[in-house]
Amino acid sequence: KENTDPFPKFYLLMKVHKEPLKTRPIVSCSGSLLQPLGVWLNSVFQKIAIRMPAYFKSSKDLKDEVLELGELPPQTRFFTADAVSMYTNIPTKKALQKIREFLDRPENSTILGTVPVSMFMSALELVMSNNMIEFGDTYWLQMVGTAMGTPPAPPYATVYYGIFELAFLVQFPELLLYRRYIDDVFGIWCPTSVDVNNERFSELQVAMNSDSGLTWEFTDLKTEV
Repeated sequence: KENTDPFPKFYLLMKVHKEPLKTRPIVSCSGSLLQPLGVWLNSVFQKIAIRMPAYFKSSKDLKDEVLELGELPPQTRFFTADAVSMYTNIPTKKALQKIREFLDRPENSTILGTVPVSMFMSALELVMSNNMIEFGDTYWLQMVGTAMGTPPAPPYATVYYGIFELAFLVQFPELLLYRRYIDDVFGIWCPTSVDVNNERFSELQVAMNSDSGLTWEFTDLKTEV
């Protein structure tokens, strides 16, 4: 079938709940040249995403996990964190390198099933490095990050930051629960009695904001379970 309009189209969605009014940039890849490859990448990426330490399947599963914790100590803190413009701030070259290194680890040799790592990475680099966008009568190449609307963008972002979580989460036994849906984190933190100034929580914030190139904003919650 001939494709006479092969490039994704850029448009804005209005965030009407924000004051002042803000917009969300969207790139519609439907019918574009690389969309079929992106759809395939998305399906393969899901096999990796479910292996990430902060993965959860649904909001019901998250609620069940919280309830299973039972009564929490009085010093427990609920917190959330949100990545600032996650998709557009993922450094493409670094992400491709980190994902390749992760897949090359011996313990991950079967994570892609029958799909060769080299083929998967070639397809991923092709999609992430050639995001040509049509806007009006102009055409743009996205140099850094990925676009909301690119089929593999959600698991790509999940896996990229999940690789960093694999390294730093084990350093914080105070985390009773830590779950992330793409760029939104929900956590339950129980400091030790000697950590009265929450210095360890500050260390967690530093760990989350280092190395990956992403910035996380934190908010405390008051939640009844």
